Amino acid sequence: MHEIPQSATGVSLVVGPIVDFEDGVTPETGLDISSASSAVIVKYGGSSSINVASATWTEMASGWYTLALTSTMADTLGSAQLRIQRASVHVPYFDTLNVVHDNFYNYKYGSTAPDVGTVTGGVTGDITGSVSAITNVQDVGTVTGGVAGDITGSVSALSNPSDVGTVTGGVAGDITGSVSAITNASDVGTVTGNIANVQDVGTVTGGVAGDVTGSVSGVAANVWNAARTSYATAGSFGQLVASGPPKNAIFSDLMFLMVDNTDHLTPKTGLTVTAYVSVDGAAFAAASGSVSEISNGIYLMDATAGDMNGSRLTFRFTATDADDTFVTLITTI
Repeated sequence: MHEIPQSATGVSLVVGPIVDFEDGVTPETGLDISSASSAVIVKYGGSSSINVASATWTEMASGWYTLALTSTMADTLGSAQLRIQRASVHVPYFDTLNVVHDNFYNYKYGSTAPDVGTVTGGVTGDITGSVSAITNVQDVGTVTGGVAGDITGSVSALSNPSDVGTVTGGVAGDITGSVSAITNASDVGTVTGNIANVQDVGTVTGGVAGDVTGSVSGVAANVWNAARTSYATAGSFGQLVASGPPKNAIFSDLMFLMVDNTDHLTPKTGLTVTAYVSVDGAAFAAASGSVSEISNGIYLMDATAGDMNGSRLTFRFTATDADDTFVTLITTI
């Protein structure tokens, strides 16, 4: 499976190895994708497909090639299927493409993490990047850059000064005026005015309703090292970041290909497909999820939570006059 950004700009997909039709082993070299009998990407949900035969196709070596993607080839988020076929020349090539949002792709694979726009929950640790707005921060470890918004939570170390220019020590009370700079302040109770250029805030236990524009150290490390099991709620961002589908939860739109059992190549349509599942190495048993047909030999299964109740799952799909298809999934907690 390849993970690609939605824009697909500048992404070269590695394709291969493509092997000879007759022995199924020998690498097939010198191929020209424009001569393929079928070269398409079926987008998520089978709603549309795009011919990629005109895309830039470059041979690497030993049956390996690169396919230069364009934005129109990956403009639908979700799982997509790539199919390249040339009858009597090479074994059909299939690949699953997981199309993700550009921001998520850049965050996961880019050299620098993007700025955080708004944090509405608790932050436990240090923030080292730029944050534009924080609401209801519970426990911030250290802020080493500037804070240019308002703090509306509780401050435990300032005694109600108004319009404080610079605070370099402890603050034991509430801040109701404007503060231009705070260095090494710990245990701040409530700030209702503006704070610019906060250097080192130890812990903020109340809400922050303005903007944080400086660097806050430590939060990135704490978020990165947080236990995944604590952030796997269905539909959450933590679940999205996980590398596989969730265990013991409904998993929709599992797409797979069925081919004719005579030539083992031609996509088979109009089938009544029966699904089985092997959970953690156990014998195959009938799956509870439903299977429906999309098009071009592509079918879709909506697996139930019971079907997904295992760490390693292998689905087997069978139908009259078609080869069996197997799909293996590794779930997350």
